[in-house]
Amino acid sequence: MKRTLSGLLALLSLLAVARAAPLDGEKREATLRYIHQLQNEDGGFRSSAIAGASSLGATASCLRALNYLGAVPRHRQKVIESVRSCYDRSTGGFVETPGGTSDVRSTAMGLMAAAALAVPLDEWGKATTAYFTRHARRLADIYLAEAALDATGLKPPHAREWLAAFKATRNAEGTYGTGAFDTAGAVVTILRLDGEVKQRDAVVRALKAAQRPDGGFSAARDTADLATTYRMMRAFWMLKEKPHLGRLRE
Repeated sequence: MKRTLSGLLALLSLLAVARAAPLDGEKREATLRYIHQLQNEDGGFRSSAIAGASSLGATASCLRALNYLGAVPRHRQKVIESVRSCYDRSTGGFVETPGGTSDVRSTAMGLMAAAALAVPLDEWGKATTAYFTRHARRLADIYLAEAALDATGLKPPHAREWLAAFKATRNAEGTYGTGAFDTAGAVVTILRLDGEVKQRDAVVRALKAAQRPDGGFSAARDTADLATTYRMMRAFWMLKEKPHLGRLRE
């Protein structure tokens, strides 16, 4: 079976958010074998079964997938060292691979990896929070930054500014941006920041109306994709609402 790491993580996340039945024993063991074979000698993980270097994004994704499966990584201390090797003291952010350049996404992946490993954040907490304050300006970056901070229990010092950035995209009917994908991202971030989703009923209707005939959701095409479906389900979960779960679980 052809697998992609991002698709696998999205599927496992979706099962958790949708409160669907967990993978049965055989499928769980096969999935665990696949994840474990992605681990390199340095403790990090690569993004495919093909031999290659470890990357922070792949490592964070594999750690989160293991968490969803109720499993732990092999050689935990090596994994921690691999994540630590991607920390850039000069910027306070994380890089995708040692020697690279930090950005919001890689820094978010670093924090999510730390959260999955239950690593104390004394060394990274303040620095990464400050990094996000300086660099998370676009909505997509704010969404990622707040997801990482929320996963680690950290709070952004300028939450009002982030809230204002999303609220500025609110439409007259209560939705955000140009479609359900934007609306879901705004809802998730606003609620993570302890904000209020106004015209809640209209927002829920718009999210439900975006469900595709196959049960999932997509950002820009008729066929659903896992990444978009996960974001939509996260929004439903945080709103304490549900789409048509019967179709979604099929």
